Amino acid sequence: MHANHWLPRILGILIFCSLGAAPLVAADKRPFASSDYNSLRSATPVAISPDGKAILYDVQFFDEKGPAKNEWHTVPVAGGAALKLDLPEKFTPSGFTKDGALFGDYRIDNQTQLAIAPMMSGKPTIILTLPRGGRVAAIPKNGGTQIAISPDGGKVAVLGDTREKDKHDQHKVDENDEASLYVFDLRSNGGGWWCSDLRTISDFAWSKDSKRLAVTTQLPKFGNHDAHSMLHICGEDGSRQLADVPTLTAGVAWSADEKELVFASTKAPTLTAEHVWTVAIAGGAPVDRTPDLDGTATTVKNHRGAVLVELRRGVRTEIDSFEDGKLTRLLHWPDGITIGMPAANPFPDTPDAEAVEVGDPAHSGNVAVVREGQLQKITFEGDAQLAAIDLGETKVVHWTSKEGVKLEGIATFPPGYTSAKRYPFLVFPHGGPESNDQLGLDPRAIYVSAKNYVVLRPEYRGSTGYGTAHIAAI
Repeated sequence: MHANHWLPRILGILIFCSLGAAPLVAADKRPFASSDYNSLRSATPVAISPDGKAILYDVQFFDEKGPAKNEWHTVPVAGGAALKLDLPEKFTPSGFTKDGALFGDYRIDNQTQLAIAPMMSGKPTIILTLPRGGRVAAIPKNGGTQIAISPDGGKVAVLGDTREKDKHDQHKVDENDEASLYVFDLRSNGGGWWCSDLRTISDFAWSKDSKRLAVTTQLPKFGNHDAHSMLHICGEDGSRQLADVPTLTAGVAWSADEKELVFASTKAPTLTAEHVWTVAIAGGAPVDRTPDLDGTATTVKNHRGAVLVELRRGVRTEIDSFEDGKLTRLLHWPDGITIGMPAANPFPDTPDAEAVEVGDPAHSGNVAVVREGQLQKITFEGDAQLAAIDLGETKVVHWTSKEGVKLEGIATFPPGYTSAKRYPFLVFPHGGPESNDQLGLDPRAIYVSAKNYVVLRPEYRGSTGYGTAHIAAI
């Protein structure tokens, strides 16, 4: 659950639902309240320690006022008691250095700069100060890589703006952001801009030898009507463009033999990737490697030479591996979803481990690890709070749109629901296909259903004709 994504909609829902009937709840439980929305906690894995024994994760929640709150914890990969970290204020960790310290962003004069901090306490050591700050992000999810440490542990690449800050200009100018690649050498405490001609980078990935990066760039938003992407190989000596893609791309990875780049893209003029594509390092036209995919490949990522793909199948999400043109299911959460790409140890000469956030309609997002080929949850944020709440039933429903498209939706029923009684019905439409409702915990739906409404969150695939088809499906 990531509550800040839905804040603009909450006020309208609260007003709408104030007219609802009183819900029927079990005597020993209570209905979901607006205060539960703010206080409900979830956990997202960020990184794996170099020894492969601990997971750094972020606990997110709201309090009575202000923006989302974050706490940083570690938990053993084997499970057990978690440890809350006492990190410096304004420091947001993104991962581990090879010697076990944390690297991430540090806010200075309203700018984000790259910093290293000890695990437990103490001020961060500022190792990089860019004129306009860096675009460092602790949990990029599907928003593209902003910072990454090299597989040999010797370099950190971060996106930033090469332009000098105008010290005398006090006006805010709405303009295209620039994102170029700065590479900092942790051994020499020096660095510089790599491939400074690339100023609209959306994603990048290190090669195994830590000498090159696969880079994607995209046309800036201002001044351009359509999405358009380019793929490059970038090194300290410059860049080489491999391919021109007339649509959007998401993620980038090296194939196992590093003879190809792998990325998610589409043939449609949308802002959502759909299939897995490759392009040869030697150059040539990109190839759709999953033309018959029954689902949506939203992004890709490297893990120790393997290629991981986030795959959405209707309202369910899983992580697949991609090799030799084929997708194979790797990580999935029964009766729920994986959320974002896995956190992993990037150093190939250290113990391997992976952690991914998982969720379902009855539980907040939490950290899970692979044991004996299955995901097992090792954090339980929000469970105690939700155990006291009557959530009602949530189930997946199916119907066919007026255009003949087979669709899924998620129906949330009021506590004490019975098919013999008529209930108010509410659909949560959205402006897809850039977003898609997923089979996880949705506080909006739970809050509305607690007011005695049946709530439907539909999958989006074009015009679906909201209304009677949805009701018939339920």
